[in-house]
Amino acid sequence: MDAPADPDLALNLLLDGKVARPSACNALETLLVHADLAAEFLPRAAAMLRERGVELRGDEAPTERFDHALRSAVVMVNASSLFSDGGELGLGAEIGISTARLHAYEPMGAESLTIERFVVRGMGQTRNLRN
Repeated sequence: MDAPADPDLALNLLLDGKVARPSACNALETLLVHADLAAEFLPRAAAMLRERGVELRGDEAPTERFDHALRSAVVMVNASSLFSDGGELGLGAEIGISTARLHAYEPMGAESLTIERFVVRGMGQTRNLRN
């Protein structure tokens, strides 16, 4: 959550990305909050998540910009992590999950050595998977 973020929107995205389908491969794993907002936002977020049985773990604040420095296939900014899905990203149906940066094995050409990275920017969109 960055400094100009709407805290209520961020809480909604947090719920959708972490609690709606916690077993999904695209469930939220990391939440970064701007230092200027942490004292107000984190207690609200922690209470909301604990009420739903989520185990929380904290860490020191990172020194690099999240959306540019993270070595991840998909970065979500103000959008639910549930958009990290082959169909949503225009890649077709998923047939398996790999956490490796390179998804090809055996002899590789230039296309196989290219790493695709998606930065998804939203305005609070969720997948609305909750019943």
